[in-house]
Amino acid sequence: MTTPYRLLLISNQPVRTLRNLARRIERELPGVRIAGIVFELSTGDSSSRRGLSRIVDLLLQVLHGGVRPLTAAFGPEQLIEECRQCQWPVLMRDHMKDNQALVNFVTDSKADLALVLGNPSIPATILTIPRYGSLRVQVSNAPCNGGNGKHRPPVTAARQHGLRVSVEPAFSTQPAERVISVRVPPQVFDTPATTALVADLITNDLLLRAVGSLSRGQTTKAGEELWSWAHDMLSSCFSATASKPNGQEAVRWKDKYDLKLAFKRILSMLILCSPYVIARNWYRRWTGRFPVIFLFHHLVSNRSHRMAISTEKFLRQVEFLQRHYRIVSLSEAMEIVRSGTCKVPTVCLTFDDGYEDNFLYLRAVAEALGVPVALFLCTKPIESRKEFTHDLKKGITGFHALGWSQIRYWRGDRVEFGSHTRSHLDCGISDVRVLQDELAGARDDLAAQLAAPPRFFAFPWGKETNMSREALRIATSLYDCSFSTISCAQFPKKGSALRFAGRKPLPSRVWELELTVQSIFDFSSHSWDEYNAREDVAEDCVMAVSDAVQQK
Repeated sequence: MTTPYRLLLISNQPVRTLRNLARRIERELPGVRIAGIVFELSTGDSSSRRGLSRIVDLLLQVLHGGVRPLTAAFGPEQLIEECRQCQWPVLMRDHMKDNQALVNFVTDSKADLALVLGNPSIPATILTIPRYGSLRVQVSNAPCNGGNGKHRPPVTAARQHGLRVSVEPAFSTQPAERVISVRVPPQVFDTPATTALVADLITNDLLLRAVGSLSRGQTTKAGEELWSWAHDMLSSCFSATASKPNGQEAVRWKDKYDLKLAFKRILSMLILCSPYVIARNWYRRWTGRFPVIFLFHHLVSNRSHRMAISTEKFLRQVEFLQRHYRIVSLSEAMEIVRSGTCKVPTVCLTFDDGYEDNFLYLRAVAEALGVPVALFLCTKPIESRKEFTHDLKKGITGFHALGWSQIRYWRGDRVEFGSHTRSHLDCGISDVRVLQDELAGARDDLAAQLAAPPRFFAFPWGKETNMSREALRIATSLYDCSFSTISCAQFPKKGSALRFAGRKPLPSRVWELELTVQSIFDFSSHSWDEYNAREDVAEDCVMAVSDAVQQK
């Protein structure tokens, strides 16, 4: 039996950051075992919630039919409990001093390697105890040579110069041949929270690759492998710069405050808090008939793009959804709908096209908060690593598609990849040959790269005019379920075929998100229920849907 490679984690980072790294090590490095965690408490490690947040929680609990908030803040107490469940020895201190308890803990861990995250006040002598020494991660302002010992750089400096994430020996017999660093250039929508998330994501990526090489005994090639991986996976994320459409300066998104919109918002809030909506949700809870809401967007990015949502806004939305809704994967959503019972408000997050920015910003949020996401991919831009045609027509350049290596690396139990045609085709056409090539071809492309055919498909644009009878027939024959952008809620129905489902757009503000998920904007929503309920042959089902679409 192979002896596991024992790893010691030493950190003064936020507890959620440390927990996420430990989880990834356990999940992605089966030959590595966490031998212990030494954690220095910091001022940011507080799990308490402010009074206003508690009031909002109470109001939404009443609105959602009495369903209590689903997640709590993750603090030191939760970290200790998780370590106990995972059987990870843990030592937590306010300050790391050269005392015998710390020395004994590190010695008893019998670690092969220590990972030092942040700048804990740990004596240098401790770093000599692990068998192969220690690796340290430094996050600094990009212009600086090496790290400055601070994991959270000044915001103004980060915005002006960007960040540099480096992995270097802290004390070792040179397990890595050289220091590896990745420069993250500044972007227009960078914030302290999103800068920290991106730094944490790149840190974890680099550490896992370094530990993976060292645990296999490849001490002399670890630095070269890490550099090669960082170049292949991350360099393209930062090499392109977005052009300014029509020669205009890139500016932050602005809300349009006009009388019509203000009236709509006030009316929507009154409807949301009305006795009807409250009674409706309580009835749904008692009967187990909450709908599953599929939300869609295109990319999460800190660059300016007409179809992007900033990382900061997306982070706040997901934190809100995690607390008041159950976030599930596409496969889980299918099972919930077909089970006929949904007792908790439930949503599913999907993203179209396959923009490369998602590999950095969307993945940073998804991994930090542990939420599942689904991406519908266009395979031709992925093959060529070029911009999307619909962007080029708008004069937008610099936003490339994901690469196959990035997709394979990202693939896991918390992300699913579906088809979005080969070239983002408008499927309102009736040319069977073209449709077959686009829909079946995209399925074959994904199957060849991911070793399994995709189960789900999303129509580009996804309106009634973008789904011809022929396209619906082909999609039904190839995929378990096809998605439109027709706004509707999918109610659970036992034994439902669920061949078609609608999705709602993901708004930019949290309060608008609540209105969207509660279907306050859908005064006359479309539903596929009557078609999904049919149990006769797929051809008849497709004909019925196609006829209904063409009559609208």
